[in-house]
Amino acid sequence: MRSPAESYRASFHRIRALVGRLPAQRFDTRVPACPEWSVRDLLAHLVGVADDHVGGRLDGAPGPLWTHRQVREGRCRSPADLLHRWQELAAEIRPLLHGRTARTTLVHDIVQHEADLLAAVGAPQPLPRDAWLPLLDDLCRTADSWMEPDGVLVIRSAGRSWWIGRGPHPTAVLDAPAFELWRAFFGRRSLHQMTAWPLEGTDPGLARLPRFPPRESDLAEDLPQS
Repeated sequence: MRSPAESYRASFHRIRALVGRLPAQRFDTRVPACPEWSVRDLLAHLVGVADDHVGGRLDGAPGPLWTHRQVREGRCRSPADLLHRWQELAAEIRPLLHGRTARTTLVHDIVQHEADLLAAVGAPQPLPRDAWLPLLDDLCRTADSWMEPDGVLVIRSAGRSWWIGRGPHPTAVLDAPAFELWRAFFGRRSLHQMTAWPLEGTDPGLARLPRFPPRESDLAEDLPQS
């Protein structure tokens, strides 16, 4: 399995290659997963996140005021300038992704936004399964820290299972498609979409499962995966 530093670097290179091929007008394309943002805004956010972590500007992270400032500051810069700045930050961000205190939130953020970008521009390049599946495992293993289910929820996905909650027996078993579950954790799916997944037992409070709140409207994506 890749280290956080390797995962971040791989996503960075895939995004840079994709963005480098986009015609100028595509940077104004709206991002369905982040409907307030254009492709340029999304790129500004990714560069801003890296800049803020390197510079220690983490007050309010990852809240809306923090991300809105990054987008506001980046909107006046060209995509080429943003990519250049991101390349400069790459070496400085690497130490933050090593060791027991590695900032894995950086990896979660960049790979989710890579999927956002691929869906927005209809890119044919696939999102590698080994880029997002380990992140799904990390989310499922740590969901206890924010969900507090009603009872004990067992999630079954991608041939694995995770227990969330305390107790000797499950009160609910959720069978979720792996990619859909991963996207849902970061608010890319609606509660309507999530409740369509097979669930045995009593509702564990499924709306509290995502790390970020579910969308109000459904989001369907046709993303190639490898």
